[in-house]
Amino acid sequence: MSDIAYASAAQAAAFHTLHLREEALPELTSRPLVDAPQQPYALAAGLDQVALAEAPPAWARAVNKADSRLRANLTHLWQGPADDALSGDALMEHDLRPGHSGRTPYIGVHLDGVTHHVWARGAPPRHDARDRRRVEVVSGVCLYSMPAVWLVTATDRRISLLETRGRNLTEPIIAIEADPRPTLPELEGALRLSTFAASVIARVPSDEPAVFRPDTPYLAYPLYGWQAALDGFWPARLLARWTDWALGRHHQMVRRQARAFRATLAGRRPVRVRIQPELVNVALHLRAALARGRVPSLEELVNLACRHDWIWRGLIDVAPPTTPLDLAKLTYIAAAYRAGQPIHGQRSVVVFVDDPQEWPILERLRQRAAEMTMGDPVSAIGLYPLSRFWVQPTDEDRPRPDLYAHDPGRHATDQDGRRIDLAGLAASIYQQASIPR
Repeated sequence: MSDIAYASAAQAAAFHTLHLREEALPELTSRPLVDAPQQPYALAAGLDQVALAEAPPAWARAVNKADSRLRANLTHLWQGPADDALSGDALMEHDLRPGHSGRTPYIGVHLDGVTHHVWARGAPPRHDARDRRRVEVVSGVCLYSMPAVWLVTATDRRISLLETRGRNLTEPIIAIEADPRPTLPELEGALRLSTFAASVIARVPSDEPAVFRPDTPYLAYPLYGWQAALDGFWPARLLARWTDWALGRHHQMVRRQARAFRATLAGRRPVRVRIQPELVNVALHLRAALARGRVPSLEELVNLACRHDWIWRGLIDVAPPTTPLDLAKLTYIAAAYRAGQPIHGQRSVVVFVDDPQEWPILERLRQRAAEMTMGDPVSAIGLYPLSRFWVQPTDEDRPRPDLYAHDPGRHATDQDGRRIDLAGLAASIYQQASIPR
């Protein structure tokens, strides 16, 4: 059965739901985005599109607040009005879990021929935008997906990598497998986040230095399995293999992010792409020890991190890691804190461009930065563009906008039974922004 490419303008301007099925490819259904609908327009179960001016009374406060926050953040970055970029609509996500009634509004932004729907967090710094001298955009893509990496236990059970984060294992791991091909969450995430980041940076005044930092996880993924190794359930040399895979995948993904970013920016202004993973020295030390069959202690790696630089000494002083997961989370905070420090007296603002579920990194950065006794205060905001793909799992009543947890694979079928290349569909959504100018 041959694939068909969905690269039409209609498909690029649609919202897509993937319905997972037990013994078959997922079924893809699509609903077109419309111009300023007068009534809530259902795109998927739990997601409605609405015109900003026509939001129902129960939604109006949340929509107006989200719109004001996004306008303020973009106006600060661009040092000028953002009205021409706003598309006049919002997507409202409803939490359909039993006992929950939360709503999250994503405001439409039309940039470089692509409409993104963005949830903004944080507020512009109190100082005048004209006093700012640098914009640092930090953006990361999760590696693999939950179904793309699996472990085999001594009783031949297949478990996910996330099951090793805590201390829930009761039997040894004897094998690890991972899909070597880029997953749909990786491909779509790199395109969506890098395209949006480039379109935002393109409108920052050209006399201000701008930096794009692909902050895809580096040491964090090897650390996810470290507690299991410390507890004796994950052999050191098997963890060394996973470490090699994860670090190699990091290098592939940051290059993919950089290519998508440069294609969208198309030379419209100078931007430095800075790839600077945190704790390379710790990763190399961990890898060498594991290759010799030894699992370093948490204290050993924390002490090595302390010697890395003053940022790590300060973070460990205010938030001492007590688990490998704590150390993994600090790598994200350190990268953003580093981006926010003045260079030659140049004040900066850090802009997170990330998946919406990653917003806690912004909050943890603020908390840790306030506690630090070294360094300057960090000004940071978050811009979180929503994916155009949702997944309807087989075991849940509500769809989840989370390709990472419910990776549908690279192909689906439409309602007529035709086979769809999902990577090609994802590319078609953002390709308009990637046409060289």
